[in-house]
Amino acid sequence: MKIPEYIEKYIYDDLGGFYETGTNIDTNIENNENDNKRYLGTYFPRSLIESYVILYDLYENQKIKNVIDNLENINILDFGTGTGGNIIGFLHFFKNIKYPTEKVRFVTIEGNKNAIEFQKKLFLKFNSKFGTKFKLTYATKIFSQNNIENEAKSLLKLVKERYNIEKYDFITSFKFISEFYNSNFELANNQKLYNKFIKFSSDYLTQNGIILLLDLVSGNYDKNNPRPYTTQIMSNEVKEYI
Repeated sequence: MKIPEYIEKYIYDDLGGFYETGTNIDTNIENNENDNKRYLGTYFPRSLIESYVILYDLYENQKIKNVIDNLENINILDFGTGTGGNIIGFLHFFKNIKYPTEKVRFVTIEGNKNAIEFQKKLFLKFNSKFGTKFKLTYATKIFSQNNIENEAKSLLKLVKERYNIEKYDFITSFKFISEFYNSNFELANNQKLYNKFIKFSSDYLTQNGIILLLDLVSGNYDKNNPRPYTTQIMSNEVKEYI
């Protein structure tokens, strides 16, 4: 599967994205503009396709399809959105299933201000290209590793007061939580951040809502000091919560 041609042209011709592998993407919070352009040209397309394919796979389940089709409106909360590849995948999905786009709001949380600027441009580009009316609410927030839950709750309280959103139909996080494991493995592992994320996110989920977690397979690089791959940790912690 290939990303849409208009997105490809916009990334490379207008936003200055470029393809370059072999660089570290384990942590992106301190990316400068050039780093984000490299991410756009190299990894953004993967996130777009991943989220789109995951949603369509879910939508093939008749029960999930019925729930989505009958929602009066849809609120999506995304943590660590970055330049927004996964939410652009969501936009394509909802457009293609012909869900009323004016009834879909995205609330994105990202600590890198430059990444948010790219995210906004891509979101506006989509609405302009297709005449859709998706809504985007974004917040700039760098979470401290030892207080993510409380900081997230405080931020979501402000969102509730301003937009009257108490529960979300989708809560997502793509390639975000692993950054804490990659920057301070012992602290993140002791806190069981995936388990903690699922636990507090569930409080903000609608009755038939869905939490989507996707992450990097990073981690087991040092042969002298091996550790589980991040996705193994994620799987184990989510199973433990369930």
